[in-house]
Amino acid sequence: IKQLIENTDVATRQVLWFYELCKSGVVRFSLKNEEHIKILTDIINKVNDYDAEKYKDDPYQIWIGSGNLWGPTYSFAMCVLEESQWLRTKSVTSPEFFHGTIELVEKGVCVALNMTEGQTRKLDQRVKDFVGQYTDDFTVFDTADYELPGISDKFRWMLSPVVINAVLSRVSKNFEQIRNHSLDIRRYYRKVEY
Repeated sequence: IKQLIENTDVATRQVLWFYELCKSGVVRFSLKNEEHIKILTDIINKVNDYDAEKYKDDPYQIWIGSGNLWGPTYSFAMCVLEESQWLRTKSVTSPEFFHGTIELVEKGVCVALNMTEGQTRKLDQRVKDFVGQYTDDFTVFDTADYELPGISDKFRWMLSPVVINAVLSRVSKNFEQIRNHSLDIRRYYRKVEY
């Protein structure tokens, strides 16, 4: 597992790190190494179904998240889609969505929702119910869709950010490959004086 950790991205390392804590007894769950790797592989395989090809050249994307998924949603939209891929993107929280951004949703507008299992899930569900009716380019990454064997439902919400970071890490790699645009290329950031 150490070799796997060293050869993966930050988000994936977070998932592996958590499961290492479980294994070591720091966090009390019973999992074996093979189960850690299978869980991670299942998450990555599920995300590979995301059709980055469909969204690679969209002129505008809206990314929505709330609660403990707001940070990863905001960071992904700004640091990956805007800064690294030069895609025009709006990131907004689920409650804020209904104050302005709601009017930008129509057929052909790419909208992605990161759904938490935390306290703000009802707000995410409200967005999901609305957006699904008004655009044909809607993707939902629901952390509840990813199996975490050995993790009690009571604690799953705590892992929502770890799971979504692994998901978004895979999505960024999909964009990088399909757009043939490295995540390391910048035009201005740390390149010119500003």
